[in-house]
Amino acid sequence: MDELRAKQSQATVFLCKYFVRSYPKILSKARQQKGRTTWYKRRQKKDSQINTSKSLKDIFTLMRVADNYRYPIFFNRNKSRYMLQINKITTEDAK
Repeated sequence: MDELRAKQSQATVFLCKYFVRSYPKILSKARQQKGRTTWYKRRQKKDSQINTSKSLKDIFTLMRVADNYRYPIFFNRNKSRYMLQINKITTEDAK
């Protein structure tokens, strides 16, 4: 999640600076949106539940983008709930 937020932040800053530098000339490039509007439902706790019968390869993407603080990955087993966290480490951290 942190990686995605960092990339989104960089892209947002780039686009804002580009717009400000190009204003008002950029307005002439405006165009109407085409196609249907799409909406994605808001992520909830239940969206972070994993199926323990799936392989790590199958659930890795969900684990990688999970918010470890608000919506950590979890699974239920034997009437208990377990939380998993995944964090990317650098080569230096691995030593």
